[in-house]
Order: sequence, then C-alpha cells, then structure tokens
Amino acid sequence: MFDQVLIPWENVFCYDVDKANDFFYGSGFFYRAMFHACVRFAVKMDFLTGLLAKCLETTGTSEFRGVQSRLGEVLAYRNMFWALVDSMSHNPTTWPDGTVTPNGETAMAFRVLSSSVLPKVREIFLRDLGSALIYNNSHAKDWANPEIRPYLD
Repeated sequence: MFDQVLIPWENVFCYDVDKANDFFYGSGFFYRAMFHACVRFAVKMDFLTGLLAKCLETTGTSEFRGVQSRLGEVLAYRNMFWALVDSMSHNPTTWPDGTVTPNGETAMAFRVLSSSVLPKVREIFLRDLGSALIYNNSHAKDWANPEIRPYLD
C-alpha cells in the first residue's frame, strides 16, 4: 500500500498555451507574491527598528539629535511598509470576473522601494553603531587587572 508515492501534480498539463503564458500576471500570482513579500519586509523592519533602538540605548548614543533623526528615518520606513501592506489589503484591485487581488499599484511601489530602503537602513546601522557592538568574552581575571578594573567598575 505504501510502496508507491503518489504525486498528484506530476501528470498535470496545461494544453492552452495562452493560459500558460498568461499565468504569472493573469492569475494575480504576482500581486499576491508582492503582498507576501511586503508583509515579510514590514516585519523585518519592525525587528530592525527595535534592534537599532536597543543598540543605541546600549551604546549611550540614543539622546544625540543626529542619531535620533536617523532612528526616526528607520521608523518612517517601517511605517511606510506597513502602510503599503494596509493599502494592498484594504484597497484591492478587482478583476473582470469580480474576484480581488492585492492592489497592483501598491505592489509595484513596494517592488521599487524595497530594493533601495534596506541599503539605507544598513548604512544607518553602520554609521551610528559601527563596531560599538563588537565584544570579546571576558574572564574573572579581568577584575584583578589594574588597567581594566576601572572600566569594569
């Protein structure tokens, strides 16, 4: 009974060349894929925004104005991508048969913006944190070292 593995899609063919060629855009697959990618990107921006805020707090630079403005920029990018998610879901594109798909114009906006925002966020991390978060493991003997002890105190 279990000696054969049945794969239901291995014998599925599409004999209509126009339907096969039109699948990517004609089925709405592209817009749904962009919606999925935008949600993932917005969640990534949530994480990066929180991480940057905690790192700035840890390094003691979170009160500097330039640093605050760049954190605000990252927060604005985060909010923008969640707004794109909202737009794609609450303002769907209606297809001729009456079904809906995530908003196509917003999907295209996400496609363009996503590729330019992440390098900017990376640049902000490198600019404001640099090597501040690199650390070396310590040992109990460091407490007895007269040069290091003041830093530990």
